[in-house]
Amino acid sequence: MNGRKLSQMFASLFSSTSQVKRIVILSGFLLVLLVASFGAYYYSDRYGSPVKGASANEKNVVELEEQVRQNPQNVDLRLALAESYLTAENYEGAIVQSQEIIKISPDNDGAYFILGLAYTSLKQYEQALPPLTKYVEVREESEMANADQSLETALYFLGEGYLQIGRPDEAIRSLTRALEINKTDADAMYKLGLAYSKSGQYEQSLTYYEKSVMFVPDFSEAYSGMAESFDMLGEVNKAAYARGMLAYSVGDYETARIEMERIAIQMPDYAPVFIGLALVYEKVGDLEKARTSVEAALMIEPENLSAQQTLGRIQAAMTK
Repeated sequence: MNGRKLSQMFASLFSSTSQVKRIVILSGFLLVLLVASFGAYYYSDRYGSPVKGASANEKNVVELEEQVRQNPQNVDLRLALAESYLTAENYEGAIVQSQEIIKISPDNDGAYFILGLAYTSLKQYEQALPPLTKYVEVREESEMANADQSLETALYFLGEGYLQIGRPDEAIRSLTRALEINKTDADAMYKLGLAYSKSGQYEQSLTYYEKSVMFVPDFSEAYSGMAESFDMLGEVNKAAYARGMLAYSVGDYETARIEMERIAIQMPDYAPVFIGLALVYEKVGDLEKARTSVEAALMIEPENLSAQQTLGRIQAAMTK
């Protein structure tokens, strides 16, 4: 099994945004699957692949299906097959195999994980919640829970599922825990902002929207959520700033520039608007204005990490 390919497949599930690439290394879980998949490679080495011209994963699936038919009680083989189905986007197959594993071995956490991901991929969120909850309960008992990236992934999807079925308070709990494990997960920050917004806690939602765009400056969904929260709080100029950044995030730099320059006049002490202007000027190649804008932001907030990083990048570009 190609671990890199699997992580890329998982990354496509982790966010509905095109801006954010969730590359999560599921080291502990992948190790289990790598061990389970060994039998398929042994079979291929010894007997040759039965499917000429097929992709590596298609060959692996065929080999594993044959081995499962011969050894239906072998949990490791079924787990490897379920993972291969998930990789191939055969979610129904992954569900069937995971359910068979659970019948044989009710405490197999890998099966619950795959089952939850498969249901999530099919947007069957109600069905995804029980296996993901079970997986979280098991993994939370580990001494390494606070560094467990597969646990963080399950918590993220658990939060997503609760959001999709209209239970934002439970989404908040799951996503908050996910961020305790991975403090730089911009997708989880965005989803947590969305959960707070859906529960009417707009000030809290802004905290997480703003954190998410610090990590992903062109996170369009986060800016959209930010604008809505500012609207609900009656912050007209800040909502306009968020919409200017939304324009920036989708490549409409002229609209972003016009809006941001207007807001900068209205809110001369609001550092984010000057950082936004710097980003816009940087994109259109006006590095001098970009530097002036970000320096203005740093005069307002000298410790602003986003402004510091932006200034460093602009200065480096100006010396080339």
